[in-house]
Amino acid sequence: IRAELGLDVKTRLFSERLRKHHPCGGRHFHLDMVVAAKALFGPRKYMSYEQSQKKTGTAISGSGPKVQPEALRVCRYFVDGHRDKLLEAVIKQTKGRMNDVNFFILLCHRPQVVCDASSPELDEDDEHMDEL
Repeated sequence: IRAELGLDVKTRLFSERLRKHHPCGGRHFHLDMVVAAKALFGPRKYMSYEQSQKKTGTAISGSGPKVQPEALRVCRYFVDGHRDKLLEAVIKQTKGRMNDVNFFILLCHRPQVVCDASSPELDEDDEHMDEL
């Protein structure tokens, strides 16, 4: 989608492309996915088993046939559930390339939506406060 296109054209193209080539399609997700972190109790990510083995010390907290469908559901939640926010970013981009829009940050760095304050990786820095 070219940044200089009008509102109607961007909206139509966005809807068409999302329908035809959804980013949460199974072809974008490995069958051997795992849930892993770079460090024990660190922020967890979905990745292929092969990718998790590239660096030593990767802590795998989930694996098996349930991981890929779970990753697909999570992806659909963020893309389909936040479609309007994504479209708004596309519409606001009027110069440069559409690839310059950081969709990852737009959706994935939303406190209390993406991360839960009760997650161990978020609480471990506050342990000294428990002693007070």
